Amino acid sequence: MSVDSDRTSGRAVPIRAAGGLLWRETARGLRLAIVHRSRYDDWALPKGKLKPGESWLKAAVREVQEETGCEPQVLGFAGAVAYNTTRGPKIVRFWNMKPRGLVQAGVDQTEIVSVTWLSPTKAMRQLSHPLEKLIVETWHKQIRPFRLWQTPACWHLKVMVVPPAMRRGARLILQR
Repeated sequence: MSVDSDRTSGRAVPIRAAGGLLWRETARGLRLAIVHRSRYDDWALPKGKLKPGESWLKAAVREVQEETGCEPQVLGFAGAVAYNTTRGPKIVRFWNMKPRGLVQAGVDQTEIVSVTWLSPTKAMRQLSHPLEKLIVETWHKQIRPFRLWQTPACWHLKVMVVPPAMRRGARLILQR
């Protein structure tokens, strides 16, 4: 969805995107999928813009599958980030997910150079975007005492963080 001017108020309509924190447990501990995007030459969580009429959650599942090759099982809402881009304000909603099975389908190679599974600590160092690092750090602290799929889904936590080093207007919103 592109940014359009709201004719009645003159405000920009935010760009809407969705994605996932795709977690898996291994013998060496918890791993998170991150992707190297060719267009931006960056490391990011799998995410992308909503198609017209598509729900946030369906877009998140579609984007994670397209960018990682894994069919995800949604575990719960992870949070949202909001920031300004050169095309206007952008909101990205994320869900915690795990892969269904071990089979990976093809990855959209027009967008993704590679998919890497890293420990949360290494993923935080590798990710290019501070707000994505922050959402991973927050969830890693919350799920560390539990197996990922045993994390109580009934917890509800709302946090909005605006790190001082971030560009003006950046926000992280977590809800569990």
